[in-house]
Amino acid sequence: MTYKRFVLEYYKGDPLLNPKMGSKTNKDPNNVLQRKHANTVNKEYDHKHPIVDKICRGGANNVPVQGQVLQSVLKAYGMAPEVGSKVLGNSQVSITIKNTPRGLMGTLNKR
Repeated sequence: MTYKRFVLEYYKGDPLLNPKMGSKTNKDPNNVLQRKHANTVNKEYDHKHPIVDKICRGGANNVPVQGQVLQSVLKAYGMAPEVGSKVLGNSQVSITIKNTPRGLMGTLNKR
């Protein structure tokens, strides 16, 4: 038996610092390989545009878009560039499009 195997399999360390202390069998509740039904792991969905994906995951909020980026977001969701507020697909992201002197400007934010 090697030292590494001993540390990984047998040594439990201080029981107060063990994150698996609540379980009598010393299993990790978030380890998918030990569970019959993996219902503790959050599902992450991929959205059609990376900016919308980042907003849905909480990485950004109130993102201003203009020009080609605005056109690519609208094209990905099959929308026409009209002034107003719309929801992008079934994601929880809305886009507010305004007409400015430079052209159309959109703001993406989470509802």
